[in-house]
Amino acid sequence: MSNHVHLMARAAVGLMFQDMLRDHKKFTSKALVKPMQEDPQESRREWLLRHVRAAEGGTRSWQHDLHPIWLRRPDIIQRKVRYVHRNRVEEGLVEEPHHYLYSSARDEAGLRGMLELRTLWTGRSRSAPPYNE
Repeated sequence: MSNHVHLMARAAVGLMFQDMLRDHKKFTSKALVKPMQEDPQESRREWLLRHVRAAEGGTRSWQHDLHPIWLRRPDIIQRKVRYVHRNRVEEGLVEEPHHYLYSSARDEAGLRGMLELRTLWTGRSRSAPPYNE
């Protein structure tokens, strides 16, 4: 079951990363809860709404703790991107990283992803082997 998110991001100039992350969590929490409240056929509805009601403020769907890693060098960025892309493969959800619909590995494979990505650095040359090291 996919129950967590890996996010590689940086705040725009003049913004604090913590503020950006807070706003991201607030927006996505509301976006997750709204369809659950409106669609009685949603299979996860009761579970999620029960979880949300138990949370402080009634709309929290994120945990308080974070596990931030400062990605300050290209080799660290490349290693973490590969880890994130292989994550769903290791879980047995897909056979290849780009098969996971919500993965940025789709963009690297030349497929359209679910989100528009602005790549700051990929660390991958065109001749580099995809994921099998």
